[in-house]
Amino acid sequence: MRRCGPGGSIRTTAKGATNSAATVVAFTVLSSRYAGVWVSRAPRTREETEAEVFDDQEEDMTAAVPESRQVAAALALPRALEQGVCGDDLRDLYAPTVVSVEHPNPISPRGSTADLEHIVAASTAGAALLASQRYAIRDVHESGDLVIFRYTWTGVIAADRGPFRAGQEITAHVAAFATITDGRISGFETFDCYEPFGGTD
Repeated sequence: MRRCGPGGSIRTTAKGATNSAATVVAFTVLSSRYAGVWVSRAPRTREETEAEVFDDQEEDMTAAVPESRQVAAALALPRALEQGVCGDDLRDLYAPTVVSVEHPNPISPRGSTADLEHIVAASTAGAALLASQRYAIRDVHESGDLVIFRYTWTGVIAADRGPFRAGQEITAHVAAFATITDGRISGFETFDCYEPFGGTD
């Protein structure tokens, strides 16, 4: 399966570019977090890796819980995004008629709605923005074809872009609602609460 660098499924808009937000980092999905908790990144020491694995085991609340088919279909998205999957390689996770809704938040003040083609295009275009991203699933609830999960998404900026600087960490606490049809995501809705960005009030 092709990997699209560290970015995964995100939209990016720098000052002077196409959208109103200075820089947009959004799930089409979204994820994050859509939760294996590893991602392509610079080599680490053995001690750093072991410490991170320990932290991940404590934070990923779904790691030891058996998953239903619906839950597995919903969480396949953040797991893929963490591993750098993007573009056409994401298509199999979605129903052809999928609609993704991101509610207004500090990075996307007006929110957004996307169909499958926009989801795929956005994931490819934004793949280089992040050095890494991580989805820590907090809890998961299932009701019929609806899977609701809370997660904390953390992204590390790869290079200076708009108001963001290389190495800056962005964190959002997200509630995601995934509708599953025939084993694929047919609807995805997120409410994103971002922690204050460095250098801002």
